[in-house]
Amino acid sequence: MRPEPGRGPRVTARALPAALALSAALTLVTAPGARAADRTSASAGHVFHVDCAAPAGGDGSRDRPWSTLAQANAQPYGPGDRLLFRRGSTCTGTLAPRGEGSATAPFTIADYGSAAARARLDGAGAHDTVLLSNTQHLRISALEIVNAARPGSERNGVRLRLTDYGTARGIAVSGLYVHDVRGGDAKTLTGSSGIHVAVEGTARPSRYDGLEIAGNRIEDVDREGVYFKST
Repeated sequence: MRPEPGRGPRVTARALPAALALSAALTLVTAPGARAADRTSASAGHVFHVDCAAPAGGDGSRDRPWSTLAQANAQPYGPGDRLLFRRGSTCTGTLAPRGEGSATAPFTIADYGSAAARARLDGAGAHDTVLLSNTQHLRISALEIVNAARPGSERNGVRLRLTDYGTARGIAVSGLYVHDVRGGDAKTLTGSSGIHVAVEGTARPSRYDGLEIAGNRIEDVDREGVYFKST
């Protein structure tokens, strides 16, 4: 039997090479981490629902959820907002949300519903299944992430990216099941990996401070499991 997602030995990296331009506060843990949704106040922000099996024309409410990632990407998010994907459903393409939370009210991406299967995001050969670009105070958890179509081309499961941003604080990636990311074998700034963290740009020094990658199950991915790269 396969272990439950998040089970396994604990590994902690307390410091990284300076060339990565990442904070020494970053921690990688394979033991179960705190669920992102648990840390968000239910009274803060707005809740948006996505069910890609639902009829078109929804407004993001639980009764009339959005049915595409394009709808989720079009909404600007702020402190305390929650973007929730229905368990048992599959959305295809790239999730690239805009906006950020705050230190006291992070923006949360997680799941809802009682189905046994996870909410699944399938990149279907896109460069990234999830792209979290120039954002901070964000929590993502509980989802299943795949990207197997067109094997051998550069792609990622989840990509975190800073470009001339400055310091991004308070990001947690926890409890994801990332698998079958069929990327290429080239060692590049932008891919391929299960979870990819990149710092780039030339106008403003950037870094992650307090980035937590915890309790994720990562298997059958190319080229790396968790990968860090910086200019």
